[in-house]
Amino acid sequence: MSQSDIIAQPPIPYSEHSESQFFQQANEIRIMVNLASYTTHWVAEFWSDDFFEVTFEPAGRQIAIANILVEQDDISMDRALELYAKMGMALCDAAIAVWNSKYIYNVRRPVEYIRDVMEPGWLTILNNPQSGEKSVTPPFPAYPSGHSGFGSSGSAIMADIFGNTHPYTDVCHQNRTEFNGTPRSYNTILEAGLENAYSRLPLGVHFRMDCDEGVRLGYLAATRVNALPWYK
Repeated sequence: MSQSDIIAQPPIPYSEHSESQFFQQANEIRIMVNLASYTTHWVAEFWSDDFFEVTFEPAGRQIAIANILVEQDDISMDRALELYAKMGMALCDAAIAVWNSKYIYNVRRPVEYIRDVMEPGWLTILNNPQSGEKSVTPPFPAYPSGHSGFGSSGSAIMADIFGNTHPYTDVCHQNRTEFNGTPRSYNTILEAGLENAYSRLPLGVHFRMDCDEGVRLGYLAATRVNALPWYK
């Protein structure tokens, strides 16, 4: 792995000017949250996995989806071993690249920027379903997005093993009562990965650039793992 594999590309330059790209990215999130429909909120919450011991951790969610596909397809032991080995490596590499980059760039979260520059008192729609805490935002830098790195790396590995055009239903939150855990169905594996990656926008916890770069790093991690000499 080279240095370029573990350091994100530079984010959009910080600016509080209303014509700047940074301001426009923040305004997109402000509007998206303020106008969020019930369905938009449900999809975002479906993927959030933000709260310790309430749901999976974001990387663990990818393993849970892999478990669904393994059971659905009843794959052989050697293929399952390959899947989980690749998943573990890609998710780990994506996490290293994302969190290494977060503390290089130290980009503010949307809630901080929007409250200071655009709309005082603005709230995210990420709420803790057990404690009742409202307007949560993760306590570490925004850029790039961890969810996006995990969603893209995990889905890319699964698409390599199962084929991308592989319908499945995500039942990870089925029967939950604290929030809407209704299963969601997908026509392709990468479709689900991207929905996960960009679900952070309507929650109000990431800028679009965070998700874009997280996806790039996640796909890169998966590509590097898939390219290893797995067969002799």
